[in-house]
Amino acid sequence: KTGTYAKPAQFYAFGYSWMASSTLLGALQRLIRYYKLLSTASVQVSLTENADNYALSAVFPEESKSPPKEGIDCGMTALLALCDSIAEKEIRPLRVELTCPATVHPDAYRQALRAPITFGVEVGTFYFDKKTLLEPLQHGAPDIAKVTDRIADQYIESLDPHKVASQVRRLLIALLPSGKTDQELVSKRLNRSASTLQRQLHAEGLSYRDVLESTRRSLAEDYLRDQKHSQAQIAYLLGFSDQSNFSRAFKRWTAMSPKQFQDQPSQN
Repeated sequence: KTGTYAKPAQFYAFGYSWMASSTLLGALQRLIRYYKLLSTASVQVSLTENADNYALSAVFPEESKSPPKEGIDCGMTALLALCDSIAEKEIRPLRVELTCPATVHPDAYRQALRAPITFGVEVGTFYFDKKTLLEPLQHGAPDIAKVTDRIADQYIESLDPHKVASQVRRLLIALLPSGKTDQELVSKRLNRSASTLQRQLHAEGLSYRDVLESTRRSLAEDYLRDQKHSQAQIAYLLGFSDQSNFSRAFKRWTAMSPKQFQDQPSQN
């Protein structure tokens, strides 16, 4: 039950960005963006848009060591507690899928997670109703969210500025407008071979593609929030060959089109 006592303010920069979110969808997008501020566990968190729901999934790489079951349970109940805190009501998932086998007390899980549960699946997933995630939150504050997001971004960068991923990210920000973002060029600029760079990134739990995608996504969200550039200009600034390629990539990252991100309060 420890997770049920979770409060946004306990998580500093991420927590304040969470509280300033304009919708639960925006809050969950921040969860994915700033997960490294919440846990050192190697896990891939994603949000997928389906016909009538959004699916929040977590996958642990095969080579990584999963957190203890108690830690995962705490994280799941903490997620719902954080959602409750900004929605000011109890949030109930449509259903939940868990990788663990059915326990001797399945009803306890159903009660704690407030939803029907399927055990023993390959990927752990929470399914949320679209209307619930898109409903405007009373205390959403876009201006505050923008400031706290920048603080959270800076904090992630400061965790270890000497990490190879941080070096690659800084170089990519400079190279993206030129469209020259291939791994060979970046490796050469960092004075190492492409294979060495890939090996060093792998040691940090990342691939070159992971860093490129996360850098593009972070910049894209900032550009779209500022609304100072057209989508065609943003595509150019991020090194995409055209606007349609950028739009497809953004949809893959956020489960929303760039226009939806700008037009709906979930962007904040």
